[in-house]
Amino acid sequence: MGSEYATFLGDLRVRTERAWQAVGDPPTTFFGPYWQQGTRWAGRASANDVERAQKLAGGALPDDYRDFLLDLHTTDSPMLMRDRSAGGRIVPVSSFTDWRANVADIAADVRATRTSLIVAALRAGTWLASWGEKPETREDQEGHLDSLIAKAPPLIPVFRHRYLVADATSAVLSIKGGDVIVFAISFRQYLINELSAVLQVPAEVPREIPLIPFWSELIAAL
Repeated sequence: MGSEYATFLGDLRVRTERAWQAVGDPPTTFFGPYWQQGTRWAGRASANDVERAQKLAGGALPDDYRDFLLDLHTTDSPMLMRDRSAGGRIVPVSSFTDWRANVADIAADVRATRTSLIVAALRAGTWLASWGEKPETREDQEGHLDSLIAKAPPLIPVFRHRYLVADATSAVLSIKGGDVIVFAISFRQYLINELSAVLQVPAEVPREIPLIPFWSELIAAL
């Protein structure tokens, strides 16, 4: 890990944990996820944890994310959220991906995201020339898009519906069904954006978005 990035992560740890010590419960009218008071970083991921992440990614992790895992990894407590369907009952929800968990469950979530993207792409009705000849049946179209996604730079789940693209760009996508945006153009920028409210700094809106193999085209098609 470079010394400058190590300093950045160290400062991030101090500032977020200090803020989490002072955080209070949000108003009862707030139904989004929120941090628990006293949340801390879980600390260094094990070699096995990193290996699980690499296996899901199908290769080496982007350096910034690997260094993040070997320093902060995830938080020691889940976020909380009021469940509208249960009369406002407080329920735990995930935050940063915990690679100590069952990787099969993480892989299932990734698969569900891929499926939602395929459904959204076909619903949009756009078939790009770079995707090849459009199959006649819906089933074959789904299978073809799934094969293209399998060949694209892998998506690594880093925080709920945020996905790190495992290629030279290290961009982070925010994916909710068919709603896909480039949330950050680097993992470092992503951390600032994800934690901007905790750090009390403005999020960094990506200005020049890099061309991401396959994913840039899919976003445009949606």
